[in-house]
Amino acid sequence: MRKMILIDIDKCTGCGVCELMCSFKHHDEFNPTKARIHPHLFGERELSIPVINNILVSYKGYTEKCDFCAGEPECVKFCARGALKFEEPALGMIAKKKGVAERRSDSYKEVKY
Repeated sequence: MRKMILIDIDKCTGCGVCELMCSFKHHDEFNPTKARIHPHLFGERELSIPVINNILVSYKGYTEKCDFCAGEPECVKFCARGALKFEEPALGMIAKKKGVAERRSDSYKEVKY
């Protein structure tokens, strides 16, 4: 099984360091709009969940994808809270996380902005 970036949403504070380090690694500037990971706030409690872009239309108009920084993700290295880890997921974890995400997304569909 391949390694992936695992996110502990209970540890994430939404500080944005992951965005800054990602943009610096790939574009040599601290610009969150150019990052391939973004913390998003959800719900009444404003739960911060980093979202890794599988595909991102960049500022230059071409398509970019998170490549895990060739096996050493900068976002993981600089996450002070330890909310991000780069490792192989445990068996069954992906199915479990997918189920949790689907249940949570259903509750957010009812929110009107």
